Amino acid sequence: MPLIQTLFYFAGFISFILAAILMIVTLVMILGSYKRLGKFADTVEEKMNQSIVSILMPFLPAIIALFGELKRSHKKN
Repeated sequence: MPLIQTLFYFAGFISFILAAILMIVTLVMILGSYKRLGKFADTVEEKMNQSIVSILMPFLPAIIALFGELKRSHKKN
């Protein structure tokens, strides 16, 4: 399997995992409006704000686009 294709599979897998984690965290925050889950949701929100995932999330589309450009330029050569 070529290196570029392997990188694409890896990037797709990582983005899928990050999206799943983000959906779960968002669901917990929405449910956190109820009293019994409020403290748990606040804790999760604080941890997410401090984590590297929240820092890298805005750059994820740019990273995927960069891989796309690499693949396109690799096909031309």
